[in-house]
Amino acid sequence: MESANYYDIYAATHSGLTAWRRCLKANGKHFYTTSANCEGTTVEGVMGYVSTSELPGSTALYRSFNGNNGDHLFTTSLSEHQGAVAGNYQDEGIAAYVW
Repeated sequence: MESANYYDIYAATHSGLTAWRRCLKANGKHFYTTSANCEGTTVEGVMGYVSTSELPGSTALYRSFNGNNGDHLFTTSLSEHQGAVAGNYQDEGIAAYVW
């Protein structure tokens, strides 16, 4: 998350929301997902709750991956996401909807 491009997630579950998990990869890098098994990596815990579909007042949280260094980039800025994809990042689409 970029410091000027922050977002909010819910601390407790609500109707229509799903867990937002922090995951640890074998290379020591972290990433976040709604996947219950952290996409086959180690689940470190639930950070809060997000939506997997657009809800009133929510915004898309884009996810991209840099295969060169194993880092993920999460941003609510479509232009920042597109810029990363134009560089060294692979587009992984919308990870969730946040506020």
